[in-house]
Amino acid sequence: MNRRYSWIALLLIAVVFAGGLGWLFKLRLGQGDLFPAYSTLRADPLGTRAIFEALQELPGLRVERSVQPMKKIAETPARTLVFAGMERNPWEAFSMEEANVLDAAVRAGSRAVIVFKAERLTTADVVEPFVKGKETDKKTGEKKADEKKDQEEKKSSKEERQSPRNDEAEKPVHRTELVDWSKRWGLELRTRWIMDREAGALRKAGAPETLAAQVPWKSDLYFHLTQGSDWRVLYTRGNSPVLMEMTLGRGTVVVATDTFFLSNEAMQKSRETSLLAWLVGGNTRVVFNESHLGVEEDVGIAKLARRYGLAGAFFVLLLLTALFVWQRMTLFVPPAPETAETALTYHPSAGLEALLRRALPPGKLVETCVAEWTRTSRAGDVEKVRAAVAAQSGKASPAETYNAIVRALKRR
Repeated sequence: MNRRYSWIALLLIAVVFAGGLGWLFKLRLGQGDLFPAYSTLRADPLGTRAIFEALQELPGLRVERSVQPMKKIAETPARTLVFAGMERNPWEAFSMEEANVLDAAVRAGSRAVIVFKAERLTTADVVEPFVKGKETDKKTGEKKADEKKDQEEKKSSKEERQSPRNDEAEKPVHRTELVDWSKRWGLELRTRWIMDREAGALRKAGAPETLAAQVPWKSDLYFHLTQGSDWRVLYTRGNSPVLMEMTLGRGTVVVATDTFFLSNEAMQKSRETSLLAWLVGGNTRVVFNESHLGVEEDVGIAKLARRYGLAGAFFVLLLLTALFVWQRMTLFVPPAPETAETALTYHPSAGLEALLRRALPPGKLVETCVAEWTRTSRAGDVEKVRAAVAAQSGKASPAETYNAIVRALKRR
């Protein structure tokens, strides 16, 4: 009973521990700080969960969250695709295939809203390149000579190592072709120091009057437009475009250099409802994409089981496993140590003794032994044995009766 109670107590402790871990994990997921900045799954100031849930409450508007890769964006139906918190490196690392998919979706009637993560320059970012440039100018001649010498040495050593056979064996490495946004859409991302750090983005002349005249802006990023581009600048910061729109086929593209106005913090402190409504546009379906933030769907065994309704079978299998372990858990208990009393000892009459104890009651042991003995004994000896047995009282033990028989047979 004590062992059973100890197992039950251990099981209860394990259940409480697992429940506590689940509660902590759920609490962490509820805050959303496990996800990257500007994800719709974050509820802290750096997330975009507030606008995502607010748009879901609007009638006639279907709001979704997509964790599909960029390559799986469909051309139809027409919808507003929001890419919040886009960083410069992933943007510049877009492959031609991904750019073609996005371009095709926009030309089919969708509205792509690409909002970049803010980048802020520090004093060191501005001063250090200037100082290093001055130091380099003092020794320009020496550095150029050294660089030229190093390049010549590297070139000669490379020519010595290479042979005609190695040159023939070299094959071009296949690399993913990256898109050049300056040629495709006519824009480049650049940064520059803004003297007035607290000034926001100002609405440019010609922009819709319904938009706010000034929007809080935290980023030093801006767009450099190539000549002949079709972008319409809506907001500027330091006379540089920071929010623009372009018509592409039947759809539109909107780009911005700061995601602050979409964040949960902005929804609480400085909501720009007119700008948000303009960003959504006239589509009745809004999709917040998460793949560019690194949040993508991973199709594993659990996902396939839920998709095909195998969750019940999994829990049944788990229950059977628990029952099997419960049945076999005595095997996990170590055996008791052997002592001198429990250790097996061998002696020649052990089998006969066990057979007699199992087949004969103690009161009939002497009678049975005498009956078997008389079959092969002489008549005189039999009479002596019977007389010795008869002389014993009914309370005599088998040992006493045996000793009396032995004495009777020895008398000559």
